Amino acid sequence: MKQLLLALAFSITTANAAQTFNVVTQWDNFKWDQDYWDSKTNACNFSITPSMGSYQETTNSGSVSVTAPSSCQWTATSAVPWVSITTGQTGKGNGTVTYNVLANQTPNARQTTLTIAEQSFSISQAGIKCSYVIYPTAKLHSANIESANITVTAPTGCTWNATTNATWLTFNNTSGNGNGKVTYTVTANPSYDARQTLINLPNNPFNVSQAGKPQPTYPNIVVEPVEGLDFDK
Repeated sequence: MKQLLLALAFSITTANAAQTFNVVTQWDNFKWDQDYWDSKTNACNFSITPSMGSYQETTNSGSVSVTAPSSCQWTATSAVPWVSITTGQTGKGNGTVTYNVLANQTPNARQTTLTIAEQSFSISQAGIKCSYVIYPTAKLHSANIESANITVTAPTGCTWNATTNATWLTFNNTSGNGNGKVTYTVTANPSYDARQTLINLPNNPFNVSQAGKPQPTYPNIVVEPVEGLDFDK
């Protein structure tokens, strides 16, 4: 708080003689708030640098510089749990805000806006890259009706689908999200010839082979010559 002393002096001259009177007026108790005065004479215009941040799916951190008149107060807030303000939640005049971005564990990109000194700061973050592993990678079946499973390993949020062109193979489960399994059944092979097909999964073809049905067996027949018959005639 500051005090203002106002003094006023002037002179008065009479007709008979030159006389001077000094009149002093004093305001001893006129006071004002410096911050209020500054906020009125210097408007609180805020600016931030930079105005946005873009990140990969891993954990990241960043900072924002705030420019403001020395008497102007400001705050920094986040509306989402995956971005936190680590320093500079409040400030006055010029300052710095630091923040932390948690790792994105889904394949979906995301974005949010921080409010810093009445300004909008945009943050965008990429999603994880989907990768798929299957086990086993191939299966050999007999000619009979048989079923089997394929184990799929993938991050949560990564979807997958199993398809095939074979009419002799049917699925009990064809799709999933993250870890899962594909269950399929092959019909009996009516042919003596083996057959094969592919089950298509993301980045992973699964080879299905099926043996042909067994060849028929016949007894050995031995023809003995009949006594008394002459085959040369």
